Amino acid sequence: MIHYKKKGKNTNDDLFNGLTEVISYLCQLEKIDNIMDCSQIFNYKINLTPEKELSILEKL
Repeated sequence: MIHYKKKGKNTNDDLFNGLTEVISYLCQLEKIDNIMDCSQIFNYKINLTPEKELSILEKL
């Protein structure tokens, strides 16, 4: 009889999503903001003048 564990069907995405949910739940228990929520990082505005926009487009 061979004793070994078969590799589960969990993918890295499944493992990451599970970890994210656990950390989210722990943040709720501690009554702190969810540290896994990256939406604040991407919530920014770029204020470009028309001249800057044109210079960026010309480089393309």
